[in-house]
Amino acid sequence: FVSLSRVKKMGVKMGTFRHKHFANKDTRHLISQHRMGMIIRFTMRRLEHL
Repeated sequence: FVSLSRVKKMGVKMGTFRHKHFANKDTRHLISQHRMGMIIRFTMRRLEHL
């Protein structure tokens, strides 16, 4: 399962964040940034199809 491996990778990343004692705000900011990147990529793909 590709999704499962992705989830595992995300879990590892989150674990490293916790290990580095990041503040909740920082992790939230990083997650929102990642989400924005995904949205931008999705819209770009759509524009390419048009």
